[in-house]
Amino acid sequence: MEAIFATRGKYEEVETLITWLRCQIMPLLMKKGDGTTIAPLMECMVRPIQLWGFVFPKEYKDLIVNSLNLHSKGSDNFSADKDYGINTKLWAIRKLLHAKEFEAPKPKIIDGKEVPFTDKLPIPYERWKNTNIFPIGYIEDGEIAELRHERI
Repeated sequence: MEAIFATRGKYEEVETLITWLRCQIMPLLMKKGDGTTIAPLMECMVRPIQLWGFVFPKEYKDLIVNSLNLHSKGSDNFSADKDYGINTKLWAIRKLLHAKEFEAPKPKIIDGKEVPFTDKLPIPYERWKNTNIFPIGYIEDGEIAELRHERI
């Protein structure tokens, strides 16, 4: 059985909860071929399904989109021909969040010629090689507001 839930809170507190869940061990009832029942211990598993928001200055949109491969249908591990309805689900999430779909970065003009945008953040490949990134969309910033301090 799998319980699916969302979390929101201070990162360290959420991480503590997840760490606690990761070390849970429970007996798993199993029936042997001779009809007897055994109950070996099973380590519970936490499988993250996470929705992230990354805030950055809009002047760096192309850099972020290119670095995380957000202009495609996801990471290299994602097959667009077998999306299992993922594109429809991502579209629905985008609509719920009032987000716009990512576009490919526009080419740079160097010496009057168009050069593909290839700039990327220096993220080591081993840090995210086993991670699928499913692009949802982006939300535009509002106008630059007056800087002021508000009481919390």
